[in-house]
Amino acid sequence: MKKYLIIIFSLLLTTNYIYAKIMNSNIAEDYFKQAIKEDIEGNYYEAIKNYDKAISLNPYAGTLYNNRAIAKYNAAPYVIEQSHCFLSICFIVDKRYCNDVISDLDKAIELKYNFAEAFYNRGLIKAYTGKPLEAIKDFDKAIKLNPKYDKAFAERSYQERKLSKNPLTTFYYSIILFRNINKSALNDINKAIELSPNNAYYYVKKSVVCKSEGEHDKEIQFLNKAIELEPNNGELYILRAQSKESLRYHEENIMADFNKAIEIDKNNVYFYTKREEYKKRIGDTEGAKKDHDIIVKDLQADENYRIYENISKKIKPEVFSRVDKI
Repeated sequence: MKKYLIIIFSLLLTTNYIYAKIMNSNIAEDYFKQAIKEDIEGNYYEAIKNYDKAISLNPYAGTLYNNRAIAKYNAAPYVIEQSHCFLSICFIVDKRYCNDVISDLDKAIELKYNFAEAFYNRGLIKAYTGKPLEAIKDFDKAIKLNPKYDKAFAERSYQERKLSKNPLTTFYYSIILFRNINKSALNDINKAIELSPNNAYYYVKKSVVCKSEGEHDKEIQFLNKAIELEPNNGELYILRAQSKESLRYHEENIMADFNKAIEIDKNNVYFYTKREEYKKRIGDTEGAKKDHDIIVKDLQADENYRIYENISKKIKPEVFSRVDKI
């Protein structure tokens, strides 16, 4: 009789344990869904709180750490740094936050060794913190796990291009990575476009490659394609205007792109700043003054608005890979 009671008691304990696990899993799923909703809406601090709650209930789900890492990065404030910058001052994301983000991504990979998205996201952060070689190695792993990972091909291309500034560094890093990084960078961006032909971002990166290779007609051609795909993206017109200026296009043609960017976003200080600077370069002092007055008086930007020229821009939220299932 005692033996049967022990068996029954053990079964009850096991049943209660399984029931508790299921309940925790379901509640964690609810927090996870709410976190994604907050994340998409840009409420990053609320997203982090919900990811924290989900992790407390399900600490072995790598997806939760991957997604929380992205929310943490997006929530991180800028800090002013006066060193490690070619200009006198720049804004970056505090490295302490980046280390916390990488810790979450490390945990995600520890829990799920074949987690391509986590390797890719970690590569983005390493690239941002000035570690292009480590970033490339993470992109390599992401691509090995998912050979159709267009984002990873595009970002690897960009980092390889950064390592090939001159023949010496190209040779050095080609040996370390066991491939010709110049050729690899070109192949990678072509592969990204092949996999995702409607992504304007990739055509911008392709235009940069063409510029570095001296293929200036193609440089403009790929910027035209990016604008064709995203005609309401003012930044693309600014980029094209800058390329046209370096290629000595007619002033009216260049100005048309600056004007279009401002037409798209009349409250963008950066767009007015770029147009003001261009007007100064072509001797349009009066026009430059008008833009300056709009920036300072109408848009009420601080007189030190040019400091934002030196921003080391945060990675855009859409560049990360968030996973929508635990």
